[in-house]
Amino acid sequence: MVEAEKLVLRAGGSVLRCAGIYGPGRALRPGVEGPERWLNVVQVTDAARAAGVVLGAPQGIYNACEDEPLKRGIPGGRWPEGRRERRNKRVSNAKLKGLGWRPFWRGGCLASI
Repeated sequence: MVEAEKLVLRAGGSVLRCAGIYGPGRALRPGVEGPERWLNVVQVTDAARAAGVVLGAPQGIYNACEDEPLKRGIPGGRWPEGRRERRNKRVSNAKLKGLGWRPFWRGGCLASI
């Protein structure tokens, strides 16, 4: 993906990085197993709106995610043997919000329209 992003940027385009996408047919799971971690998500209609905004934006890399990541897992929890580690980071949508985009969804709930 990094190579594809580099090609797009060299060609003068923009990159939209979407966090974990949820929506109809793809629900947010409770995520109670494994270690405590952050999970960045974006609802599918918010992701689609972000794509529309980025089409007319200055060249760059933009992150589509909700304002706050969800907390998942159990403090001190561990992954079952053989399961790959999950990421644990917070992603900022500030650059995309600077273009006027705002997420309507938060943690699986419609927040505002």
